[in-house]
Amino acid sequence: MSFFLSQLGSERARRWRRVGIWWGIWAALVAIDRLFTHQVAPLAGPQPDANSVARSWCAPQREPLGRIVIAAGARRVVVQRQGAHWQRGEHVIPDDLVGAFFESLESCEFWPIVATEAGAWAEFGVAHPVAVVELESVSGSLVQKIAFGHTNPVGTGRYARLLDDPRVFLVGSQQWYYAELLAGTPLDKAP
Repeated sequence: MSFFLSQLGSERARRWRRVGIWWGIWAALVAIDRLFTHQVAPLAGPQPDANSVARSWCAPQREPLGRIVIAAGARRVVVQRQGAHWQRGEHVIPDDLVGAFFESLESCEFWPIVATEAGAWAEFGVAHPVAVVELESVSGSLVQKIAFGHTNPVGTGRYARLLDDPRVFLVGSQQWYYAELLAGTPLDKAP
């Protein structure tokens, strides 16, 4: 019996030695890979075009905003800054919701362009938009106007147009989501 136990112990030791050798080989290969692999710089996103109307406004903080007007069909909702807070009628809108909406709009430089001519507006629903969101400065001037059209076929975003830009963009569903939260009602449903 003692012979069997001694063999079992030595077999176990051999297996652990093999495991150690394989781990050593793996660690050496990783070290060699790290040593000889060139570091690749992270990919930079597309650079905004300074002359483009749609791309030049991406940061709404350039001018203090005072009102957000959301119109869908016959409904018109105004979210207005009152001191340090935003309000829809008597209802105070959480600052983080308004901030998240503005932050989602800052991604406009990455929105894919799906059409470049006004003739394609009807196909994407922006000729007669489902909803229009207007961002106005404290002085009352129009800073941005976003016309939301149809949902894309897979339901991951909506087609939209900015100000008087003839191009149609595919915006993420989060912009629509935040617009509906700010309005306090689903924008594409009948009242």
